[in-house]
Amino acid sequence: MKKTPRLLVVLGALSSGGLVTGLIAVGCGSSSSNGPPTDGGGDGTTDGFVVGEDTGSDIGTGGNEAGTGPETGVVPDTGIGNETGAADAGHDADAGTGNETSADAAPLADAEAGPDSAALLAAFPAQVATALCNRFSVCCGTSANFDTSACVAEYTGTGYAGSSVGLGALANGNVAYNAAEAQTCLNLIAAVDCTDNTRTSAEQTAIVTACFAAMTGKLGVGQPCQGSIECSPGEFCNPSDGGTAGLCASLRTAGQPCNDFGSNQAAVVPSQAECSYRGSGTNGLTCLAENFVSGDLQAAGTWQCVQQLGQDAAPCVAGGPASCCNFNTDCQSLLCDPGPTGNLYVCATSETFIYPEVCQVFQLDGGG
Repeated sequence: MKKTPRLLVVLGALSSGGLVTGLIAVGCGSSSSNGPPTDGGGDGTTDGFVVGEDTGSDIGTGGNEAGTGPETGVVPDTGIGNETGAADAGHDADAGTGNETSADAAPLADAEAGPDSAALLAAFPAQVATALCNRFSVCCGTSANFDTSACVAEYTGTGYAGSSVGLGALANGNVAYNAAEAQTCLNLIAAVDCTDNTRTSAEQTAIVTACFAAMTGKLGVGQPCQGSIECSPGEFCNPSDGGTAGLCASLRTAGQPCNDFGSNQAAVVPSQAECSYRGSGTNGLTCLAENFVSGDLQAAGTWQCVQQLGQDAAPCVAGGPASCCNFNTDCQSLLCDPGPTGNLYVCATSETFIYPEVCQVFQLDGGG
């Protein structure tokens, strides 16, 4: 089946539900982008495997997955979800439309604090959402009429490309906080160039790497977990009783199956966490759960971790432009470009940061 146009959440951020998710039309798979109508993800980047918590939407720009979990995002891979944390949800970005690169766009992490500070850890997801939404408002060119509070509420639970998915497990004390990586994450988001409203593969990779590294699990293989965010890098939380509990297990390698969450549509995004840490895609692998060209689900029991696609991947060049990716994490560039009409999906070196459709979602009454 040919992939159908869909609204993608910006930045491949994953969403746990709410305003943005309800406005996203997902066809033949989920996507991770900030773009035409979800880090997101990209970007299917999270397993959403936490008691009482839905899979996040990847809001990253690009990708067929609009974000629940992996790229669902109408907002850049950033957490749509629970408004928690000390960030000022109502602080709008500077009304300017230039290339402000100061991390002042959002409350900053305290680089002097220890990596295990519970207070800083709890505040970080909202800081990421605030930085992301402040940048959105500038790139949308509607700072004065941008509903930052609604945007922050939508992205706190998903973060950038799913970097904040799994917050329900933070209270267990099994997640470490890295202040230096957190500061880098916030600085890089604040530095996105709004002049041409694009993000490059290098920028996407750097932001995803830092934002995921800011919060990492402490648990080792074989230890009980509620979500992959509690497991150490190189591991995922493998469900053992239908999705409410599990044990940390080593990530699957190329050629190994990634069916532990099932083989239906609801498992597509969570399955990415089996092949790369929390579905970040930063290790060169992706879970082939949907056909790269058609977007159709692969047959049950055949899903497996495969190498990410380069821009010269056969599906992308054979016979001209053709769909060849479903998530940002399907691409070595971590950018699956949906194209201007949302029905292309090819691995790209740059991509629109936030699409007009997403800007409209957070437009306050009276805005233009």
